Amino acid sequence: MFPHKSPGCDQRAAIKDALRRQGVTLADVAKSLNISAATVSIVLTGERRSRRVAEHVATVLDSTVDELFPGIYPSTEACS
Repeated sequence: MFPHKSPGCDQRAAIKDALRRQGVTLADVAKSLNISAATVSIVLTGERRSRRVAEHVATVLDSTVDELFPGIYPSTEACS
């Protein structure tokens, strides 16, 4: 569904497009998290990191943080 590379213009566009198809804007994501749409945007571009934003976007898109932001956020699963 999403290209597996670091977030950039293509990745941000793919995520925004997927959100749009779900009827969700960056402003909607921001409002759900009580943050600014600009904050959501800079997380999607990779300028800043926020697991909270990444997890919320992944949930909205019925995806995973690893799929949307490959290699950006370490897994939270315990090491065996």
